[in-house]
Amino acid sequence: HVHSMKPTYTFGLGIILGFLFLLMVFTGVILMIYYTPSVETAYQSVKDIVYVVPGGRIIRNMHRWASQGMVIVVFLHLVRVFYTGSYLGNRSLNWVIGVVLLILILLSNFSGYLLPWDQLAYWAVTIGSNIAASARELTDLLGITHGFDPGGFLKKLLIGGESVGQPALSRFFALHVIFLPLSMLVLMGIHFWRIRKDGGLSRPVKYATDKGTDNKWLAWPVLMWTELGLLLLVIVAVLLAALLADAPLLEQANPAFPENPAKSPWYFLGIQELVSYSAFAGGLLVPLLYLVFLFSIPYRDREDRFEGEWFSGKRGITLVWRSALFALLLVLI
Repeated sequence: HVHSMKPTYTFGLGIILGFLFLLMVFTGVILMIYYTPSVETAYQSVKDIVYVVPGGRIIRNMHRWASQGMVIVVFLHLVRVFYTGSYLGNRSLNWVIGVVLLILILLSNFSGYLLPWDQLAYWAVTIGSNIAASARELTDLLGITHGFDPGGFLKKLLIGGESVGQPALSRFFALHVIFLPLSMLVLMGIHFWRIRKDGGLSRPVKYATDKGTDNKWLAWPVLMWTELGLLLLVIVAVLLAALLADAPLLEQANPAFPENPAKSPWYFLGIQELVSYSAFAGGLLVPLLYLVFLFSIPYRDREDRFEGEWFSGKRGITLVWRSALFALLLVLI
């Protein structure tokens, strides 16, 4: 539909996200040829990629910035869908799938964080595993000190022991190159299929009943050339970022000398700051409540007539308080 092709309606964020995923997979496959997931050789293999393999530095940088770009674009895409009411009507399931994809993208970035096995990676994952273990605060508060330790279970599930070592690296590698990409690929396929199933991209009610071809453009060549143009822009943007800024690589991981300050990845910095007040509340409870808020949006707002328009209908109060929650996440980061 012509309304769906307006640049200021979708900004092409969904397609850009798909292209970033393909770019991340393509560069990741190349990196896997030279990378060794072992605590003894992982760091050296990354150094070889950066300093020895021809073009290796650029490929690693592109992989890094494509994955970072996915975090930014998926959040912007989520916000765009919210403000245009594109989750209304029968599109609620696709909103839920989108939120799950947001979670998987964050996990994919975090799982790749450990693979270089440098100081930055080691201590960031140590922080993350300790946050997972903070569920012990709840059991301690309830007086349960024996036989039930969800915090310990989560930590061991994440890193395979009490400290970050070879089991953690093996698990993060498997998550990063197999389970998370495959899960994302399947859900993206369902996501795109649901868009078609639900009648194409959302649009205002006055356009929803268009059956003729007066207000429609052909997928080929209009849509396909537009998407190819976006693909070219994405590749150029990621390549420029790779040429101008290197992915960080500090000294090899050393459990005896923690980083000062030891920081989580930027997209988890807000959680890390909350953890300084309470590991359980800041690291597990608040993020869980935030996810419940995101999942609940399409089931609390059911007015189909406001679908497909920026800041549409009489959703004023709803937009204000939900916007405040979106803004709070950015402020915490």
